[in-house]
Amino acid sequence: MKKWVFVVAGVLLVAVVLIDVFIPSTLTVSRVELLKCRAVAAWPFLSEGSRWEGWWPDSATRKDFHIQRLSYHVVHIGIRDPRGELSSQLRLLPVGIQDSTLLQWETQLHCGWSPLDRIRQYRRAAGLKNVMDRVLAKAGSFLSKKENLYGVGIKIEMLPDTLLIATRMEKNGLPTTEDIYAQIAKLSRYVSAMHSKATNHPMVNIAPEEGHPGRYKLLAAVPVDTRLENKGDLFFMRLIPWRYLACEVKGGPGTVDMAFRSMDKFIRDYQLTVMAIPFQMLVTDRRAEPDSTRWVTRIYYPIF
Repeated sequence: MKKWVFVVAGVLLVAVVLIDVFIPSTLTVSRVELLKCRAVAAWPFLSEGSRWEGWWPDSATRKDFHIQRLSYHVVHIGIRDPRGELSSQLRLLPVGIQDSTLLQWETQLHCGWSPLDRIRQYRRAAGLKNVMDRVLAKAGSFLSKKENLYGVGIKIEMLPDTLLIATRMEKNGLPTTEDIYAQIAKLSRYVSAMHSKATNHPMVNIAPEEGHPGRYKLLAAVPVDTRLENKGDLFFMRLIPWRYLACEVKGGPGTVDMAFRSMDKFIRDYQLTVMAIPFQMLVTDRRAEPDSTRWVTRIYYPIF
């Protein structure tokens, strides 16, 4: 009988030693995910609890996490569960040339000295690891898409059309659709008269005139297949054969304005340099389609 007592005692002693060796008094759970965006772009979606719903994988676990406080590129997140609340840190770490960001989420569990407590905390840590992996995977997928961060799908591309015939006008108040297409029609007549061809949709830039509140300048242009001579208020211009930040949107002037603001934010976030004025390419003929919700517009920024 005594022999079995010693055997059981020995097994328990070995188990306690193994638990002490393999389950330390403090467990650290640290998970990472690579984001294909800059930290400054991801930060608002992580630091504002109201935006978590857009990328959190499920509402069942969302209620167990809340923002405690913020510090530089760190969101301090409280984690609630039946064993109490834990503090954790979600860090944004720029990597490479800072076009990517490492998202690191870390927390610590204090296990104490009791073997049973250590086993319970170990199982708790394993459960947290699984939840954190799911959350980070969803955050990584969401935050790596520019359309989620900026509201439009932004690309960098080359513009094939560099030869333009253009004209300018100024007026009090925003140029109307009629104003825009009157200028485009004038350009198109000249292109036809010169036996040239338009190679793409017409382009426009509308900007306020400095020092004259309420007055605007309209630049309208048509891409052409050959160099044309200047005539009257029509003039030839050549676009810079360089990289362009581009997006395509569907909707009226409000949608286009929103896209310009989004692209301006992208330019600030990625510290790009704008080499010349941006412009709109009018894919949809506004005269033929009265429903502005169907208007398709491409926006281009020449960047360095």
